[in-house]
Amino acid sequence: MQDPGDVVASRRWRVAGWVAFIGVAVAAVVSARFLAGLSAAVLVLTLAGVAGLLFGVRAFRWAPLVFGLLGGVVAAPSAVQALLLVGRDPAYAPRAGLGWAALALALVASLAAVAMRGHPRLLALVTILAALGGGVAINLFYINTFYVVALPLWLVGAAVAAFSPGSSRGQHLV
Repeated sequence: MQDPGDVVASRRWRVAGWVAFIGVAVAAVVSARFLAGLSAAVLVLTLAGVAGLLFGVRAFRWAPLVFGLLGGVVAAPSAVQALLLVGRDPAYAPRAGLGWAALALALVASLAAVAMRGHPRLLALVTILAALGGGVAINLFYINTFYVVALPLWLVGAAVAAFSPGSSRGQHLV
């Protein structure tokens, strides 16, 4: 016989799975509209499909790690590319520190996602603050990047970690 607590936890994971699926699908539409890049839309739609398949309790527990790392894979090269393209341009020189800040915050958000299993709510907050701060910094430095594609990835991963069963009771996600 199944424990009633497991049924409630399973429902919470199912809700978190649908929230992640819908959030990433909306991000795909927004990125296709504003970035006009088919590759970014395909990337985010693929992640939406993965999030939709990961409705199992055990499988979806890795979502914060996966989304956090994928956000870092998108954001860090975008910040480096912006620094390489316009970092030495005299018009952008006064704002070069913002490009470096965006790169550092991308690394902080990704590393917080890696360590999220230990203290999920605290590190979810760190991920959200670093992601939003990096998004603002890169847009103040150089707007022509794919850094903003990483924001929904980090935010979905942080939301899943913060609202997952066990995060409020101090249990590990995995």
